[in-house]
Amino acid sequence: QSAQQVSDKFIKQGIPAYAWSDLPEKIKGNTESYPWANWYAEHLLLLPIHQNVTIRQVEYIKKYFAKIL
Repeated sequence: QSAQQVSDKFIKQGIPAYAWSDLPEKIKGNTESYPWANWYAEHLLLLPIHQNVTIRQVEYIKKYFAKIL
């Protein structure tokens, strides 16, 4: 599954997760010159983990992550 597919599933569960797909046009799809940037754009998932997230919320994210993968 791509990061975008997984983030769509998280969002449907109310978890604001996002794929890192905001690449400049020059880089997007140019895997020969920018292989890692394109790999990260396809695989990196940004999760809402910060100082205000509670343990209960982290456990919910963890439980749902295990369920969809």
